[in-house]
Amino acid sequence: MVVAVVGCLALAGTPALAMTPEGGDCVESAKNVKDVLACLQQEMGRQRDYLNTALGKARTQSDPPRLAILNRMQQAWSAYRDQYCDWRADLFRADKEQSQLEKLQCLIDTTERQAQELEDDGTSPP
Repeated sequence: MVVAVVGCLALAGTPALAMTPEGGDCVESAKNVKDVLACLQQEMGRQRDYLNTALGKARTQSDPPRLAILNRMQQAWSAYRDQYCDWRADLFRADKEQSQLEKLQCLIDTTERQAQELEDDGTSPP
C-alpha cells in the first residue's frame, strides 16, 4: 500500500521527492498512509529548519535595504507556496488521504527549493 501511495505522488506530476535520508528511511519503513503522513510531517519540519537556517544566513549577510527586500520576498514566497500547494492538493479532492500526501510533499519540495535558492543566490553578488 505504501509503495502505491509514494508511487502515486510520483505519478501525480510531483517533482522528484525531496527527502533527507531520515525522511526517505521513514517513508520506506511506513506500513500505511498514516505512517507516510507522519514521515512527511517530520520531513517538513526538517525542511523548515533548513529554510530557517538559510534565511538566517541571508539575513545576517544583508544590509538594511537588502534585508527589507529579503523579508518582503520571503513573505510573498510563503503565501505563494501555501496557495500553490493548496492548488496541487486540490487535484485529489476526491481522495482526502492522497490530497494530504500531495500537499505535504509539495510543501517539502517547495521549501527545500527556496532554501537552496537562498543558499545559492541570496548572499553574494554575481
